[in-house]
Amino acid sequence: GGAIGVLAVFLRIWPLVVVACFLCGLSQGLGQFYRFAAVEVCLPRRKPVAITLVLTGGVLAAFVGPQLAELTTHLVSSRPYLGCFAAVAALGILNALAASAVIYPQKASNTEDMQPAPDSGARQPHMNPLLDQPAHVVETGINAKPKKAPLTTPLLTLMLRPRCLTAIALATVAHTSMSLLMVPLAIAMNEKGFSAELTTLTFELHFASMFAPGVFTGKLISRIGPIRAAAVGALAFAAAVITLALDSRFPNFIIGMALCGLGWNLLFSSGSVMLTSCYAPSDATRVQGANDFAIFFVAGSGSGVIGLVYARVGWTLVVQIAGAIMLCLAALLIPLYAKLRNKPAL
Repeated sequence: GGAIGVLAVFLRIWPLVVVACFLCGLSQGLGQFYRFAAVEVCLPRRKPVAITLVLTGGVLAAFVGPQLAELTTHLVSSRPYLGCFAAVAALGILNALAASAVIYPQKASNTEDMQPAPDSGARQPHMNPLLDQPAHVVETGINAKPKKAPLTTPLLTLMLRPRCLTAIALATVAHTSMSLLMVPLAIAMNEKGFSAELTTLTFELHFASMFAPGVFTGKLISRIGPIRAAAVGALAFAAAVITLALDSRFPNFIIGMALCGLGWNLLFSSGSVMLTSCYAPSDATRVQGANDFAIFFVAGSGSGVIGLVYARVGWTLVVQIAGAIMLCLAALLIPLYAKLRNKPAL
């Protein structure tokens, strides 16, 4: 995307700029799977910490990204934004190099999964040394039958399981509610008479609150479990809504959006951690893909609608809508907490 963007800006081909931006957006979407990839290279008990630490990387992006954009926008005076796309391409190469250095554990084959452990006392089947599979299942000649693909659970069945549905709901509500407040924030603060510097400061603290707590929230989720951690996140988000609804002064904006970021971190992280316990390894990519599709489709649609709501009614109703969504989430979490309160934490 970055390389095509450089070419598009240099040649002044607008449709090619659109293609470049699409590819850059696609890379960002695929980057969301890093939090799940981290789970594959850590101990099971470290899953919450792995996921939240990956999200913490957003702190660097929140502060370095805008500064890098400002430095590279007019790097080539005759071709504005060419430097931006060049920086994106360079970062993409560094990202690919870092990702390629990760060593993933080898997954056991289906045949190995069906064999008893050596110390179980069960008799081991005779293995064919050439095909590395039990000799009694190797057939040749006219009676040979093609191996059947392992059965997989239909995606809809997986998605509708209560725990999986809850995990998706947590992350989706978190991202949608946060987006509803963040999208019109700059316009709302401008209409209230705040300078661009104060608006930028509010955004920076909001982004820091979204990602920086990941250093601690992983341990919190490990200690009290994802449902309880999500409840804490919902309370933080409720506090954000109340703070923003009380007044339109600068402290209300900056404190409210910081609490909004904290609530997002807890809810989104809890949903992601819970999702990793909802599928078999063979179903991982399908469930993870469906999860992220649901999150960003709903959040993107909500962002478009909230722009119309803000234009017609204003900031107050936007905050009230975000609060109503949190009430719906609380209605989901309360019965779940009642079921899990006597069970050990994750």
